[in-house]
Order: sequence, then structure tokens, then C-alpha cells
Amino acid sequence: MMRVSQQYTVTGDGKIALDITYVPLREIADYLPRLGMRMALPKGFERLVWQGRGPIESYPDKKTGALIGRYEATVDETHEPYVRPQENGAHEDTAFAALLNNRGIGLMAAGNNFSFSAHHYTPEMLTEAQHTIELGHTDEITWLIDGAMGPVGTNSCGPEPLEEDKLYLKEDRTFHFAFLPFDAQTLSIDGAAKAVSHE
Repeated sequence: MMRVSQQYTVTGDGKIALDITYVPLREIADYLPRLGMRMALPKGFERLVWQGRGPIESYPDKKTGALIGRYEATVDETHEPYVRPQENGAHEDTAFAALLNNRGIGLMAAGNNFSFSAHHYTPEMLTEAQHTIELGHTDEITWLIDGAMGPVGTNSCGPEPLEEDKLYLKEDRTFHFAFLPFDAQTLSIDGAAKAVSHE
């Protein structure tokens, strides 16, 4: 269906630059839920700080009520407890996001208007649960970082999403991210954002 290539560049200051490219191997008629990556962080990295849309969740087809700014929340606070578990808690138009532990040690991700979410469950767990009470909880944190996010509206309870919000892969698409581990006691959030965003 598609080929994914990843090129990493690691520099002496600990920054990791990632270029991730999606190449369609045949015509993909359907629109996609997302194009991105995910990683797992150990328990304890519960504090989220981000520059982007917030504080509520936002998606391409529902984001005008979420204003761009600097926000903080815990991982659990970004979960939206829909009666039937579904995609939730993403934040559009993000410049950077960081997950930190209670000592201020964390990992920052930066990119060009990306989307992210962080949960104590995996996408597979979310798909399997039929009701909120059935949604499990993991100690580790699943961090989803997407260069492009698809809409969440469907015609199950209304019209299809607008065509302009749908995410297609009709040609090669490359996204650039940068990651930086840091300690907030020696490098501020703003300092880390400047360091990780500098090319």
C-alpha cells in the first residue's frame, strides 16, 4: 500500500532530527486517519507542555474553538471519556510538545504544525473497547506524533467530513521532526524549544 522511510540525524547536543517519508505504492482511494509515528515513554512522564491548539482536543474538522497558545496538562487530563471509546485528545497546529516527569526531565518534539496526543493506552486498546469502562490503562505512555491528521467526523451521526479536511496520500509526503531530551532545571521549556527548532 505504501512505503515508509525514516532518516535520522543525531548531533552532539543530543538532538535527533527525523525526516519521515510516505510513498504510495499504488492508488489509495480512501482517506487516511493519520500519517505519523508513535513511541512509548515509561511511566512518570505525566506532565504535558505544548505550543499549539488547546486546551481542548482539536482535529482538522473541529479546531476553531481551540485557540493557539501555551498549555499544560497531565496525560490523563487530555483524555476525552466518550461513552464509546474513540480517537480523542489530539492537538492540531503544534509547534512543540514536551513530556516531563516530576523532576523536570523530559523529551521535546518539534515540527511544522503537527498533531499529537498522549495516552495511558494504545490505539489497539482504544479500538477493542466498546465502552469507556472497558478501556484499559498502561503504565507506559503512548505518544502519537502526526505530520498530518485526518478528520474525525463521519456520516454515522451526520455528514461526511469536508473534502478539504480529508487526508489523502496521492503523492510522496515528507514530514520533519526534531527531538531533544532535556532537564528543565538547566534548560527551560523555551530554551529547549529554541534549541530543538533551530536548524
